[in-house]
Amino acid sequence: DFSVYRYHNGIYYVRFRHAGHRENISTRTRDRAEARVRAARIHAKVVSGQRATKRKGPAKPLSLLMGEWLAAIEPPVISKEEWAVRQLRCKVHFLPYFESVDHITTATCEDYRNARLREVEVATVKKELTTLRQFVKWASVRGELCEPVTVASVSKKALGTPNKRRVRVDLSSEQAEMIIAALPEKSRTGHPIRALFTVVWDTGLRISALRRLECPRHFARGDDCLRISRDIDKNRWERPLALTARSRRHLEELVPENGGLIFGEYNYLKTLRATARKVRNQTKMSERECSNLDARDFRHAAGTHMAEVSDNVAGIAFNMGHTDLRTTSQYVHPPKRSGDKVTRARFSADWDYFRDYPETNATVEIANPLKSLADAEGFEPTTSASGGQRSIQLSYASIPFFPG
Repeated sequence: DFSVYRYHNGIYYVRFRHAGHRENISTRTRDRAEARVRAARIHAKVVSGQRATKRKGPAKPLSLLMGEWLAAIEPPVISKEEWAVRQLRCKVHFLPYFESVDHITTATCEDYRNARLREVEVATVKKELTTLRQFVKWASVRGELCEPVTVASVSKKALGTPNKRRVRVDLSSEQAEMIIAALPEKSRTGHPIRALFTVVWDTGLRISALRRLECPRHFARGDDCLRISRDIDKNRWERPLALTARSRRHLEELVPENGGLIFGEYNYLKTLRATARKVRNQTKMSERECSNLDARDFRHAAGTHMAEVSDNVAGIAFNMGHTDLRTTSQYVHPPKRSGDKVTRARFSADWDYFRDYPETNATVEIANPLKSLADAEGFEPTTSASGGQRSIQLSYASIPFFPG
């Protein structure tokens, strides 16, 4: 099937015919016994399609070749979401930049990387280069490239071009409720915008998941929960999600008779931001906040509201679809009033009394103590020498979380 011969520089080569073409590949060794072992390995990889070979005929159109690659990796080989992302990168970035298959070389891939670093963030360029590297590997194994291609990686020192980020709007629960109440039942295009944001606020779901809700697969009349499936959830987490009475009522009104999408996809930003401007006097929001408001702010606000009313972090993560609790902590943005509430719970409402207490005292006497503090272990009620006023003496050594 193959033969091994020695070239004039002492390196052994393997020679054989494959797919109607003669292959001459270096074994990269001057030892004959080692060369025969490597030659057998090289021959087996080429025949099985595991080793890249050079193209022997005319090049295929790049669009056709990328279409074949996308067809080879269609779901269920990879997820629908990942396949759609790769298709978009081929259509929007790779095809306009690379003129043909022969234009994909190590140098042009490096030029593409540098050009994209001037336009977008480093993380985006890394993801695009990963997709390009996967396509190049697929094309090389099938002998579609005229020469070996190495897709350059991004340097650790590369900065990229940061995108102009949207300003996050820190909504309170009162502001969210006011805006939802002011929203029209339907937008000018006839889409149920109030119902959409009611469900976003009540459940904390991503807007991308709500747009793909279907009847009866995810919700049907009479259901008391949403059945979130793997294909619509970003983290592919299949779970039931409880509904409030008003969310259930909205969904039952929108369920199509013959099944299908409940909300669908449409641009809600214009109606949402116009409504936010109408109620600015009540919500006390700035013009900049109204101009940047979108569904993600309602999702963040829902997570914050969940944290205010409950300390069950696992439950918050379940509702919001976070598989990592650290992600939940990034979504929760406690407002200032939460800090004020904690301060009032710890001390008296008369904060001025404690502003300048003596630092030399070993104990701190608190007037008007909370009843819960008096019952706590390590706090003993005493009577002060002046005036007989009841107070509590805090012995820090007796508190478990203070070092003795």
